[in-house]
Amino acid sequence: MKTAVKNGQEGKAVDRKNTSSKSLFIVVTLLFSMISVLVILRLHAARLETVRNDLDRQYASFEAEERELKLIYFELASPTKIYSYCKDILGMNKAQNVEMIRITAPRVAAVPASNLRKNWRSSLFSLFGFTVN
Repeated sequence: MKTAVKNGQEGKAVDRKNTSSKSLFIVVTLLFSMISVLVILRLHAARLETVRNDLDRQYASFEAEERELKLIYFELASPTKIYSYCKDILGMNKAQNVEMIRITAPRVAAVPASNLRKNWRSSLFSLFGFTVN
């Protein structure tokens, strides 16, 4: 009987060692996985920060370029600049004798009502590919 009791107690001790080693393995695995996730998140945050900094630099350079282009546009669009360009480079001069000519619209004969109906119908049916005589 002593041997049976001894063997039973040894089995319990072995089971305790197995369960404690299993729980230790689970804790270590969970700890390692959590640390891995945190490291991955930190690396991702660092990459996003560099992308944001690059975008900020590009935005600042585009703003500076826009300011320069606006300045150039306003210089080119000024009336004195246009006048001097036309006079010096194109050789244009001020007109001496400016006359105003009034142009009236020519009078058109009235179109008969039957032609109006025909034109209306023909344009409507032409949308669908039909012709009306």
